[in-house]
Amino acid sequence: MDDDAFTPGTPEVELQDLATVLMAGGPFSNKRGHALLTNDRVLFSDQTFDAAMSTAVGGVLAGSLAAGLEKLRKEHPPMVDLPLTDITRVAHVTKLTVRDILVIETAAGEAARFANGFKAWSPLLRRTLAERHGKAVADEGENAFTVA
Repeated sequence: MDDDAFTPGTPEVELQDLATVLMAGGPFSNKRGHALLTNDRVLFSDQTFDAAMSTAVGGVLAGSLAAGLEKLRKEHPPMVDLPLTDITRVAHVTKLTVRDILVIETAAGEAARFANGFKAWSPLLRRTLAERHGKAVADEGENAFTVA
Protein backbone atom coordinates (compact mmCIF):
# COMPACT_ATOMS: atom_id res chain seq x y z
CA MET A 1 0.00 0.00 0.00
CA ASP A 2 1.38 3.36 -1.06
CA ASP A 3 0.82 6.69 0.71
CA ASP A 4 -0.72 7.97 -2.56
CA ALA A 5 -3.76 5.79 -1.77
CA PHE A 6 -4.70 8.27 0.97
CA THR A 7 -4.39 11.33 -1.27
CA PRO A 8 -7.68 12.88 -2.48
CA GLY A 9 -8.35 12.49 -6.19
CA THR A 10 -6.20 9.42 -6.77
CA PRO A 11 -7.71 6.25 -8.27
CA GLU A 12 -9.46 3.70 -6.06
CA VAL A 13 -7.05 1.03 -4.80
CA GLU A 14 -7.26 -1.94 -2.44
CA LEU A 15 -6.02 -1.26 1.09
CA GLN A 16 -6.69 -4.65 2.69
CA ASP A 17 -8.56 -7.89 2.02
CA LEU A 18 -9.93 -9.64 5.10
CA ALA A 19 -11.28 -13.18 5.32
CA THR A 20 -14.20 -12.70 7.69
CA VAL A 21 -17.81 -13.41 8.57
CA LEU A 22 -20.55 -10.86 7.90
CA MET A 23 -22.48 -10.84 11.15
CA ALA A 24 -25.70 -9.11 10.10
CA GLY A 25 -29.35 -9.85 10.56
CA GLY A 26 -31.73 -11.02 7.88
CA PRO A 27 -30.67 -13.09 4.87
CA PHE A 28 -26.98 -12.13 5.25
CA SER A 29 -26.65 -13.56 8.75
CA ASN A 30 -23.25 -15.13 9.39
CA LYS A 31 -22.07 -15.28 5.79
CA ARG A 32 -18.44 -16.34 5.41
CA GLY A 33 -16.50 -14.46 2.78
CA HIS A 34 -14.06 -11.65 2.07
CA ALA A 35 -14.35 -8.01 3.02
CA LEU A 36 -12.32 -5.67 0.88
CA LEU A 37 -11.36 -2.21 2.09
CA THR A 38 -10.47 0.24 -0.65
CA ASN A 39 -9.69 3.90 -0.24
CA ASP A 40 -13.30 4.68 -1.26
CA ARG A 41 -15.48 1.72 -0.24
CA VAL A 42 -16.05 -1.36 1.90
CA LEU A 43 -17.11 -4.40 -0.14
CA PHE A 44 -18.16 -7.84 1.04
CA SER A 45 -18.56 -10.91 -1.16
CA ASP A 46 -19.55 -14.33 0.06
CA GLN A 47 -17.05 -17.16 0.05
CA THR A 48 -16.09 -18.66 -3.28
CA PHE A 49 -16.92 -22.20 -4.25
CA ASP A 50 -13.79 -24.19 -5.07
CA ALA A 51 -14.67 -26.67 -7.81
CA ALA A 52 -11.32 -28.51 -7.62
CA MET A 53 -11.56 -28.99 -3.85
CA SER A 54 -15.19 -30.09 -4.12
CA THR A 55 -14.32 -32.65 -6.79
CA ALA A 56 -11.52 -34.05 -4.62
CA VAL A 57 -13.80 -34.34 -1.59
CA GLY A 58 -17.18 -35.14 -3.11
CA GLY A 59 -16.52 -36.41 -6.61
CA VAL A 60 -17.46 -35.14 -10.05
CA LEU A 61 -21.04 -34.22 -9.16
CA ALA A 62 -19.94 -32.09 -6.21
CA GLY A 63 -17.30 -30.41 -8.40
CA SER A 64 -19.85 -29.62 -11.11
CA LEU A 65 -22.23 -28.18 -8.55
CA ALA A 66 -19.48 -26.02 -7.01
CA ALA A 67 -18.44 -24.76 -10.48
CA GLY A 68 -22.05 -23.80 -11.23
CA LEU A 69 -22.45 -22.02 -7.90
CA GLU A 70 -19.21 -20.10 -8.41
CA LYS A 71 -20.34 -18.97 -11.88
CA LEU A 72 -23.64 -17.79 -10.41
CA ARG A 73 -21.84 -15.97 -7.57
CA LYS A 74 -19.50 -14.14 -9.97
CA GLU A 75 -22.48 -12.81 -11.93
CA HIS A 76 -23.82 -10.98 -8.86
CA PRO A 77 -22.51 -7.79 -7.27
CA PRO A 78 -21.01 -7.79 -3.75
CA MET A 79 -23.46 -8.29 -0.88
CA VAL A 80 -22.19 -5.11 0.80
CA ASP A 81 -20.98 -2.08 -1.16
CA LEU A 82 -20.62 0.77 1.31
CA PRO A 83 -19.00 4.10 0.36
CA LEU A 84 -16.65 5.34 3.09
CA THR A 85 -18.29 8.77 2.88
CA ASP A 86 -21.51 7.25 4.29
CA ILE A 87 -19.82 6.06 7.51
CA THR A 88 -20.86 7.96 10.67
CA ARG A 89 -19.43 5.68 13.37
CA VAL A 90 -17.04 2.75 13.74
CA ALA A 91 -17.06 0.62 16.89
CA HIS A 92 -15.47 -2.44 18.45
CA VAL A 93 -17.82 -5.02 19.97
CA THR A 94 -17.07 -8.33 21.66
CA LYS A 95 -19.22 -11.40 22.02
CA LEU A 96 -18.64 -14.60 23.91
CA THR A 97 -17.10 -16.41 20.94
CA VAL A 98 -15.86 -13.49 18.83
CA ARG A 99 -13.60 -10.99 20.57
CA ASP A 100 -13.01 -8.57 17.70
CA ILE A 101 -16.13 -7.41 15.86
CA LEU A 102 -15.98 -4.34 13.62
CA VAL A 103 -19.29 -2.47 13.53
CA ILE A 104 -19.73 0.13 10.78
CA GLU A 105 -22.69 2.49 11.10
CA THR A 106 -24.22 4.95 8.66
CA ALA A 107 -26.81 7.69 9.10
CA ALA A 108 -29.44 5.07 8.22
CA GLY A 109 -28.29 2.84 11.10
CA GLU A 110 -25.93 -0.11 11.42
CA ALA A 111 -24.62 -1.14 8.04
CA ALA A 112 -22.30 -4.08 8.68
CA ARG A 113 -20.61 -6.19 11.36
CA PHE A 114 -17.45 -8.07 10.48
CA ALA A 115 -15.81 -10.72 12.68
CA ASN A 116 -12.12 -10.14 13.43
CA GLY A 117 -12.01 -6.77 11.72
CA PHE A 118 -11.68 -3.89 14.16
CA LYS A 119 -8.02 -4.38 15.05
CA ALA A 120 -7.05 -4.81 11.39
CA TRP A 121 -9.12 -2.01 9.85
CA SER A 122 -9.51 0.67 12.52
CA PRO A 123 -6.21 2.46 11.73
CA LEU A 124 -6.81 2.23 7.98
CA LEU A 125 -10.37 3.54 8.26
CA ARG A 126 -9.28 6.45 10.46
CA ARG A 127 -6.51 7.46 8.09
CA THR A 128 -8.57 7.08 4.91
CA LEU A 129 -11.56 8.96 6.29
CA ALA A 130 -9.41 11.82 7.61
CA GLU A 131 -6.80 12.21 4.86
CA ARG A 132 -8.55 11.13 1.65
CA HIS A 133 -12.13 12.17 2.42
CA GLY A 134 -11.47 15.14 4.74
CA LYS A 135 -13.75 13.82 7.49
CA ALA A 136 -13.38 14.75 11.16
CA VAL A 137 -12.72 11.64 13.23
CA ALA A 138 -13.46 11.93 16.97
CA ASP A 139 -12.67 9.24 19.52
CA GLU A 140 -15.36 7.79 21.78
CA GLY A 141 -12.83 6.00 23.93
CA GLU A 142 -10.50 3.31 22.63
CA ASN A 143 -13.30 1.14 21.20
CA ALA A 144 -15.15 3.55 18.93
CA PHE A 145 -14.93 6.71 16.89
CA THR A 146 -17.42 8.98 15.15
CA VAL A 147 -17.06 10.48 11.71
CA ALA A 148 -18.41 13.89 10.76
